This record gives sequence, C-alpha cells and structure tokens, in this order.
Amino acid sequence: MTASDMQGPAGSSPPPYSATLSTRGQPGRHDTRSFTYRYPANEQTGLLHSQNNTSRETPSTPPVPSKRPDKILARLISLFGIVAICWLVSQAMNAGTLPSVEERQRIRKAWAAEVAQHEKIRVGWKHEVKEHEALRREWDEAERRRREEEEAVRARFAWDGLAGDSYCLRYATRRYTARIANVPRSYDPVKACMETSVEIHGRRLTTPERCEDRGCEGVFGHWVVDFAEAACSPHFAKFDDKVNSTSIFTNKSLSMVNSLPSRVVQVQDPENEYRMESRLWDLRPGDDWREMCSTTPADLRGIHFDGPDMCENWGIQGVWARWDIEDSSCT
Repeated sequence: MTASDMQGPAGSSPPPYSATLSTRGQPGRHDTRSFTYRYPANEQTGLLHSQNNTSRETPSTPPVPSKRPDKILARLISLFGIVAICWLVSQAMNAGTLPSVEERQRIRKAWAAEVAQHEKIRVGWKHEVKEHEALRREWDEAERRRREEEEAVRARFAWDGLAGDSYCLRYATRRYTARIANVPRSYDPVKACMETSVEIHGRRLTTPERCEDRGCEGVFGHWVVDFAEAACSPHFAKFDDKVNSTSIFTNKSLSMVNSLPSRVVQVQDPENEYRMESRLWDLRPGDDWREMCSTTPADLRGIHFDGPDMCENWGIQGVWARWDIEDSSCT
C-alpha cells in the first residue's frame, strides 16, 4: 500500500490515525511491527502539555493539618485557669471567716440535736393526732347514741286535753290549749313543749305559739288557729238601701232599731258620702264584740271591706257596724 492510498481520495485530509498494517502481500495476516498512529497537530500539543503537567505534579505533597482542635484546647485551658484563679481568690478571702475544726464540730452536734428534737416533736404530734381522731370517733358515736335516745324519748311525747277556747279570739280565729304529757323527769318540759307538733283540723302545726309553765299542773301549749273555724264567723244582716233614714248612731230609739236591721243613711256633708249600717249576728257568749265586729268582712255595693269603720254595742239590741262610703251621686 502506497502513501497515496493511505491518504484516501484526492483533496481529502488524512485521517487522524490509520490502523492499516502492512501484510507484505499475505492476505488475512497483520504485521504488528508496522503499526502507525498519527495525532493531529493540535492534539499532539495538548497531549504534550498534559504529560508535562503530569510529570511535574507526580510528587504529592502531604496535607496541612487543621488548627481548629488546637484552638478548642487552648480555650478549655484558659477557662480552667480562670476557674482556678477565682477559686483561689475566694479561698483567700474566706480564709479569715471560716470556722475552726472545733467550731464546725460544735455546729454539727447542735444541728444533730436540733434534728433529734424536731423528730421527737413530729412523733409526739403524730401520736396526738391519732388520739384526737380516736376521741373524735368516740364523740361522734356518743352523739349518735344520744340523738337516737332523745328521738326515742320525743316519740313518746303527746298532747293531753287539746281543746279550743269557748269564745273566739277574732273573726274565724280561735285559741287552742293542751298539756304536754309523757315527759321524763330528766327532760326539760318546756323544751318538750316547743319540740312537739300537733294536728288541728287535719293540719299539722310544728310548734305552739307559746308554752306556759303552770308549775304542778304542767306545761301547756297554746296555738292560734285561723282556719276552718266556722263557729267564729259572724255575719252582718242583709244590707238594704234606705236613703235618708235615721241612723241608729244618732237616734237611739229601740223601735227604730227593731224595724231597721240594716239601712243606708245619706250623709249631708261636702265629701258626698253615704252611710251604711248593719247589725252583727251569731256572736258567741264570751266573744270580744269589738274584736269580732272590727274583723268581720263585708261586701257593700261591689266593694269588699275587711271591717266596718265603726262598731257599737247597744246591749240587747246587739252590736251594730257602720261604713261611710264615698259616692259622687250623693248630692
């Protein structure tokens, strides 16, 4: 193979390298001795530079050790030195104030004695607490037994001879009286009276209004009952309007009283009032006529009155009441 054959066609640049070997006319065989390798000019220059650099950097230099651990160690040594200096200074300052060995021993003994005394006090206090708790339990038990016994005694209390007065105290009100019974000598009878309830007209009253000690006769309870007392409910007669009739309060004629059980009297005054009068019926012997009359209600011309304006007792003619009622129609 000639040089022109290796360069290729005319006008083309030669290849960077050629791996063609001379076979010396023997096909299929290669001669390694005639191997040719060509580099371009620019690649040859770069290769030479890289080889030169490699040859210069081949001797490796050892790494430079870091200085950071040395700095940390130096700082630790400085800190330790400062602490040591401070400790020495404090010891020097306290050298004159520190107690001696004997003084320290004495302080330790006093402290040990104080601890022992404190422990003794604590044990004693704990013992006292236990004793107090035991006494408290005993007291609670004794109090429970006392209450049970007292309740059993109170359960036997009873009222003897409960009865109402023969007269009324006021309108629809009567006083009742009874003696407390079954009270042992060791128990206060007045206290038993105040603690015992009673039933009157189907209603339970817890305590009396008052208790009266009558000595040998016993202790009596008093109640004022203002309900379900029909016998203490007097009433006025029928009211009839009798204008310009004579008032029983100004004319004491018995004949007029008998003929006019109730009437209306027109009062000639500037206040334009008319006067109504009526007799009170169903009073019981012994009743306080003033109290009964003044507390007996009435309804007059659609107006409710808890009691009259005036009451008078005319003996056998009875008790009379008067109402002065304002009325603009009166002229």
